[in-house]
Amino acid sequence: MIWDKLPDCILDKIYSKIIYKQCNELLDDIRSYVFIMNFIKSGYISINNITSYIIFNYENKLNYEEKLNKYHILKFNNVQSNYIKFRMLKLNSYGRYKFVKNFLFVE
Repeated sequence: MIWDKLPDCILDKIYSKIIYKQCNELLDDIRSYVFIMNFIKSGYISINNITSYIIFNYENKLNYEEKLNKYHILKFNNVQSNYIKFRMLKLNSYGRYKFVKNFLFVE
C-alpha cells in the first residue's frame, strides 16, 4: 500500500489531523487530571503537605507507623511527585476535584 512507503513525518501529520469523537467521561477525566496537576505544580500548597495528605487519607491498608515511614521514604528519596502522579491517576474526576476542594476550602 501507499501508506507503507510514506515517511514517518508525513504519516504523523496525517494521523494528527484525524479526530475521533471521545465520550464526555474521558474528556472530563483528562481535564480533571490536567487541572489537578497544574494545581500541584502551582506551589500553592507545598509538595510535602500534599504527599502527607495523600498518604494519611488514601493509604487505608497501612497503620500509622507505616504511613509515617512511607512519607519519610518518599521525602528522602525525592520521589514525591511520582507518587502523587500515581495516586492522582487512580482517582476519578470527582475524586480529583474533591481533593483540590479539601485544600482550598477547609471544612
